[in-house]
Amino acid sequence: MARSKKKSERKLARRLHSLGLRKGLADSLAHSAVSLEGQLPASARSALEDVASTATEIAGRLGGDSSKREAAARKAAATRKRSAVKRSDAAKKAAKTRAAKRPLAKKA
Repeated sequence: MARSKKKSERKLARRLHSLGLRKGLADSLAHSAVSLEGQLPASARSALEDVASTATEIAGRLGGDSSKREAAARKAAATRKRSAVKRSDAAKKAAKTRAAKRPLAKKA
């Protein structure tokens, strides 16, 4: 037989569901939160941690955390600089090799 929900449980479940949680998860979280009043079981606690970590990840992807982007930009700049030095060294070596293979110009 289905149990009846308390008004506060229904309101919390409706709120969680409107925020995007699946209806079953919202109902179970609301039931856990209301029935134990403060002490959540491990399953509800892990579900809440998952929701919180997902929210943090979404905020980071929306531009909330620019430190990763700055670090990536610094790394990319260093990589470009290293590549430029390699190209320059290779060009100098090639020029030196070409100069060594050229016949000497005759002095007049």
